[in-house]
This record gives sequence, C-alpha cells and structure tokens, in this order.
Amino acid sequence: MAKFDWRRFEKELTSECLRALGQDLVPMLDASPIYAVALFGVYRELDGVLALPSLAASTEGTGAAADTDGFWGARWNPPDWKFQTPLTESVTARLETELTAEAGRGSERQWRNTEARYFAVLLNVTKALGKTSPDMLTVSDEFVAFWHDEAGGVDLARKTIAKKRFDRLFAPQVERQRTLNQSRRESPEARAAFLVTRFGVYDGVSSEDAERELISIGQPAVQALVPALADKENGWEAAHVLAMIGSSSPDTIKALRAHVGENDWFAAALGYLGDYEWLVGSAPEGALVTALTMTLQAWKQVPLDYHRLEAFLDSASKKTLALVDDELKPGRSYVEIRRDDVPEALRGLSSRHAVLRWHAASVLGNRGLGAAAGKQVLPALERALSDAHPTVRRLAVLSISYWKSAAKPYLPAIEALRNDPDESVRDTAVYVLSGDD
Repeated sequence: MAKFDWRRFEKELTSECLRALGQDLVPMLDASPIYAVALFGVYRELDGVLALPSLAASTEGTGAAADTDGFWGARWNPPDWKFQTPLTESVTARLETELTAEAGRGSERQWRNTEARYFAVLLNVTKALGKTSPDMLTVSDEFVAFWHDEAGGVDLARKTIAKKRFDRLFAPQVERQRTLNQSRRESPEARAAFLVTRFGVYDGVSSEDAERELISIGQPAVQALVPALADKENGWEAAHVLAMIGSSSPDTIKALRAHVGENDWFAAALGYLGDYEWLVGSAPEGALVTALTMTLQAWKQVPLDYHRLEAFLDSASKKTLALVDDELKPGRSYVEIRRDDVPEALRGLSSRHAVLRWHAASVLGNRGLGAAAGKQVLPALERALSDAHPTVRRLAVLSISYWKSAAKPYLPAIEALRNDPDESVRDTAVYVLSGDD
C-alpha cells in the first residue's frame, strides 16, 4: 500500500476550506464585522470514520453576546451560528474515504496515530483561515479563528488564538484554570476541602473538575469526602469519587451504608468496594441490582468477574431478573476488558444466564485485545452465533465484525444468519455483510 500523502491531504483540505470561506460563506454574511471563523463538527469513531469539518462564521450583528459561560456559551458555539456551510460533497467524500482508509488499515494504534496526525492538520488549516480571513472579510478587532471540538474544548482553541486575546475573550476559562493551579499548590487535604464545595457547581471550577481533581488526590481526599456524603443534593458525587478512589475504610463504608436507597451511586460505591454481604442483607432490591452490575459497566476499570452476579441470578425472582436485564441491556456503556479478562469473558459467553452471555459477547468485540486473544475470541463468538437468545446472536455478529480483517473467516457463519428467525439478528447480519470490503 502506498504511503499516505499527508502534505497533499493538508494542501487539498486547506484549499477547500479557503474556497468555502470565500465562495460559500462570504455571500451569506451581513454587513457587520466578523468576530470568529471556526471549523466544527469533526465526528470520529474509533476504528471507524474520521470526518471532515464544516465551516462557520459569526458576525457582531448576529452572534450572541459574551456571557459567563465564556468559551462554552452560544457566542463561541458554531452549531448555534447563523452562517454555516459544509465543504463540497465530492471533496469531502474523497478525502474522508482516503483518511478513514488510512486510519483503518492496521491496529487501533494506527487509527489513533492517524487521528492525532489529522488533528495537527486541522490546526494548520485553522491557522491558514485565521491568516487569510482578514484579507477576505471585514473582521473585528478581536477576530479569531479556531477549531471547535466538544472533546478538545478550550485546549484546542487555545492553540490557534494568541494568548493575550484568548485571556481577554475567555476570561471564565482562564480564571477557572488559575483557581485550579492555585489549589494545586496547597496540601492535598486543603485541596480536597475546597473541591468538595464545588459539587453541583457548573461555572468556574465545576463539579466535573472537582471529581477529576479529587480522584487524582486519592486517599488524602477521603477525610473531606465522607462528610460530603450527607449533602442531599450532591452527596452522590462524593460517593462516586470514593468508589473511584477505592476507599474502603470503616468510616467510608458506614457513611455509604447510611445513604443507600437515596441514589444509585451509594449502592454502586459499596459494590465497587466489595461490601456485598451487607448489600444482600440490607439494601433495597434496586440498589442491590445496581451494586452487583456496576462493575460490569464503564465507570471504573476493574477485573472482569461474573461469579457473584451469576450466583445471585440463580435464585433471583423474575422481577429481579428483569431489573438486571434492564441494567445491562444492549446500549449501556460496558466495561472495556483487558487481556487478563479474556478467560472470564469467554466463560461468561457460556453462562446459563442470557444477560451475562450478551454482556460477554459485547465486550469481546475489542480487537485492541490483540491478535493472540483474537484466536481464542473469534471461534467462541462464532459458536455464540447459534445461541438460543437472539440478543446474544446479534451482539456476537457485531463483535465479530469489529475484529476487522481477522473476522473474514467467520463471515460465512454470519451469512447463514440472513435467515435467522429473529428480525434484529437478520438485519444485523445484512448490515455487517454489506460493509464487508
């Protein structure tokens, strides 16, 4: 395969964005100065598509006023702007196809490396837009060009905006970072005492910031977190952080037990901390189900283990079984297993309980486990194509397909499911086979 020509790709994408700016956006604009031009809408999916951006501009006459949200307010959100344009469809289709093919030609690492290189290209394109726009448009004194991305957020925007201008325009984000930096110079205990006061707050140092910082502090944060459990509105956030830290001190366990039933996270935290005997004897049914299933979901990486839930299901009522099925229904965010988890996932694929079989079928669709694991996983998934439960069969089809080229020997087995008695299985088989290249 020929080496991907990144220089040519960047040149073509830059040329198309500048063309779209001059020919498509300019005729739309009102007479007031433009304060921003942005790339946005760069969708990507691991091991799947890497999309090209759309282009937008906003003028002083149409843009929202600055507000306390700063970068995250409507003034700086291109999807909210009046003036937007996609790139030329034929150019987009060709470049996206080339880029996605380059990303998908090898391992997951290859995909991520391609994504990173693509990000660098987008930043260069953004800089070209920023340099050229003042010659093509009437811009304000504080004009900026940036790439707007939900995941990259402020950090990406900062890379194409001069520091002094950035600090003026996005003062709320600058102040938030200043406060975080200042708190990091304090003792861990003092930091934690401040951070728990930010639970339920969405400006400045937010709840999300507080949780992330507290988890990084670890055990020294427990002293501040345990009293915070009593907060009727935000105590669940303290429970979440304690679970992520893994604090199982007697004081922590006692405090969490006192609030089980108020919010799922109190029971979930006890599940993460292994307090199952008390949960089985004392927790409400819904809370117990949450605790037993939480470690199979994508909140915290823990070793995969179906044994406890499997034993519980053996004597559960139909109502409880339905609760577990709902808690682990397809579409939930499952834990991402590691290589050491493969034997347990393979065992789960043969469980007497369909909910565990479909969970196992789903988590085994991870080619990042490596080729050696694939030699065990793919034959087991092929056997799951004959499972008595249609959800297991459907998820097995999808998981086989996620193994890319390694899945090709198993496509004939999927072909046979075009005639499956279940419509969802048939549709999934047809979908997977139609994408085979």
